[in-house]
Amino acid sequence: MSEFEARIRSLILRIILVAIIFDVISNIGLTIYYIVTDDLGSEISVYLSERIIMPTAINVLALIAAKRFNDSKKETAKSKYWACAMAFATVVGSLAVFQCYFPCLWTGPAIAMIFCSIFHDFKLIRVMFIYSMGIIALAYVFVVGDYPENMSFYMQCAIVSAIITVIAFLLANAMEEYARNVAKLNRENLEKEIELKRKLDFDPLTEVHSRGYMDLRGEEMLKNADRFNPVTVAIIDIDDFKQINDKYGHENGDKVLRTLGLLLNSLIDERHTIVGRYGGEEFLFIFEGGNINEHEALLDALRESFSLINYAFMGPTNNSCSFSGGITVTYERQHLDEVFKVADEALYIAKGKGKNNIVRK
Repeated sequence: MSEFEARIRSLILRIILVAIIFDVISNIGLTIYYIVTDDLGSEISVYLSERIIMPTAINVLALIAAKRFNDSKKETAKSKYWACAMAFATVVGSLAVFQCYFPCLWTGPAIAMIFCSIFHDFKLIRVMFIYSMGIIALAYVFVVGDYPENMSFYMQCAIVSAIITVIAFLLANAMEEYARNVAKLNRENLEKEIELKRKLDFDPLTEVHSRGYMDLRGEEMLKNADRFNPVTVAIIDIDDFKQINDKYGHENGDKVLRTLGLLLNSLIDERHTIVGRYGGEEFLFIFEGGNINEHEALLDALRESFSLINYAFMGPTNNSCSFSGGITVTYERQHLDEVFKVADEALYIAKGKGKNNIVRK
């Protein structure tokens, strides 16, 4: 958004520059025409001062000020777009005032107001609306002073210009309100998308990754496996978990699962390792790079830490749990189910050896 607003600010500065050049050229042409037709209406010096020198000086100063704000690294984005918007309004306003005998120019600031609604600033729009109405009043006073006999006509022009400006203000406000609602809706959708992705990527009970995430991410990691970047796959399974559920209830069984999940999240570095709940009480580890001996030592340390946790619902004695695990490594590109099968066979061996141990295959 900041880059887009920066481009809009640059566009406004270019529009201002073009408007100044056009104003100067057109007024020089009109001056020549009025001199030739002897219809200048005042002395040349006065005419040049009122129609060319003063408006050009105001416009150039507005452009210089806006450009200095826009190029400054110290100014905020808000002050930059305020400077550009007000410079834009000033230039079209000076055209309306100094060329007041062209009533079509009186609505110029209102057009600038609609254009600048792109900055999504209610306060800026309100200020530009007040400014626009002031320009209409000032232009009316000036033109009636020069042509009092046409007061009725210019009064009608002022009323029409004011109505157009009010409509422009309401339109700019509606556009701003719509933009804010869209932005709010986008934020809400993004938050929902993030939350949904989290629900899909993480197991809600243990807060480790979900099976779906492990399948997708695991395949990606195994695609890069080679002898310089081995991938280790390990499976752990809580021992006698069915008996825990049957004896103490599923609620207490969930407590064991949550405890293991917290332990895994506290000790696993996800920069090169992912862990997820792969089944009811089964957890899958995938290590990218590193050494299988280190990974096996980590699993063994996790096993020991887990076995030291006591659960009050089990009573004063024999109140801990354990897990068994199988681990393997591949040095070539394989599918996850192929490597998983080997690790699962190692887990089966670990269970057969008395549980509460890690077996490598």
